[in-house]
Amino acid sequence: MNEMKSLDNDAYKWMTVPETPARHWCRAFFNTDVDCDIMINNICESFNAWILDARGKPPVTIFEELRVKLMRRIAVRKEKMKGYHGNICPKPKAIIERDKEKAAMDCIATFNGGDIAEVENIEGSKNVVNLVMRTCTCRRWDLTGIPCKHAKSAIYMKREDPDDYVAACYLKKTEDLNEYL
Repeated sequence: MNEMKSLDNDAYKWMTVPETPARHWCRAFFNTDVDCDIMINNICESFNAWILDARGKPPVTIFEELRVKLMRRIAVRKEKMKGYHGNICPKPKAIIERDKEKAAMDCIATFNGGDIAEVENIEGSKNVVNLVMRTCTCRRWDLTGIPCKHAKSAIYMKREDPDDYVAACYLKKTEDLNEYL
């Protein structure tokens, strides 16, 4: 923060006023219960573009149009997932596959005799991974629910599958359960 103050005093003032607490702008303070680390405004902008046709109408009409749009979207997504044969939704699965090499080449895991490992990166930094708690000190796994490269390194060291460590919200069976709710 002192470095920030020396670079841009206005930014420092904005970051330190009580109206803008760090939990709104800094990943270190994000809630890890939601399995999402997004801190951009694109979701709001996308939603606004999606409802553009309905925005100028009376409230009841807006709600009705949104209800129908959401029903159609849910139906399309449900059909897509019926045709998908993996256990994990496609995007988290792609992230796991993409980072396989990084986990193998960039990280070395050393276990404590249990389910906690110290993972050393190729750059020399170290992170602690707890497989039971599904946490890593880099916090990426905690925030997204998808194992980070440090966690994958530890998981591979145990000869286990990273797919088994993905948050339940990304599992296809969770989608199937929603059918009965």
